[in-house]
Amino acid sequence: MVDYLRSNRDYLAEFFRREIPDIVIEAPVEATYLAWLNVKGLGIPGPVKHFETHGVGLSDGVPFGARPGTHLRMNFGCPRATLVEALARMKASVRR
Repeated sequence: MVDYLRSNRDYLAEFFRREIPDIVIEAPVEATYLAWLNVKGLGIPGPVKHFETHGVGLSDGVPFGARPGTHLRMNFGCPRATLVEALARMKASVRR
């Protein structure tokens, strides 16, 4: 399971670097399956609602100390196909 999660983490990081560089994984993801995403570079007001509208549920960073609209948490502890679909939806939503 640890190897699978590590592989999903690496896939996620590479996807953002390559496809949506305005989303940055801030803290090194170690011993967890939650990524802390800095989404300030997207310039999207209300990013939680924006991504929910496009079929991706992310956690708002505000309850974890972030300023509104700046950070989201993403759970990558899921089947790879689910992660791939979520990332494709995110990419499509920021390209519109």
